[in-house]
Amino acid sequence: MRKPSKSSTGIIVDGIENMEVKLARCCSPLQGEKIVGFTTVGHGITIHKQQCRKYQEALAKNDPEEMQRWVSAAWASNLPAAEMKANIEILCVNSMNLLNDVSQVIGEAHLPVSNFNLHMKKDGNAMIHATVSVSSAEQLDTLLNRLRTVRDVISADRAAY
Repeated sequence: MRKPSKSSTGIIVDGIENMEVKLARCCSPLQGEKIVGFTTVGHGITIHKQQCRKYQEALAKNDPEEMQRWVSAAWASNLPAAEMKANIEILCVNSMNLLNDVSQVIGEAHLPVSNFNLHMKKDGNAMIHATVSVSSAEQLDTLLNRLRTVRDVISADRAAY
């Protein structure tokens, strides 16, 4: 990977100023997370989390041709907080107040919700998929930690879908 330069997008991208960038849907990087760029054909740079499965698979393969398409990227240090959508999934024991308890935690965090779906799993547990708008990875981590304290919540994690 080469050294980064500034970009007007708020993301510092390898050697190219004002490069067209988009955030990868597979990992939905959030401001503050370590990121890397992938040079696409005709679509600029797609920004992934460094822990993204796609990047990790590329590192494991260590194909020189593919590795040349990965470029260094970082969030600009003076970037103002911006809302970014984050997908989460919450695995719960199905209970009478489950929806109220989970909604209350999200509401107390004052985070906009653009998607909320609950479905029953074959094992009788409930799975909630939600999309919330956050300004940083830290804000999302705080929400997930609060959700994990809710009675009947088995797990609360970031999801990619």
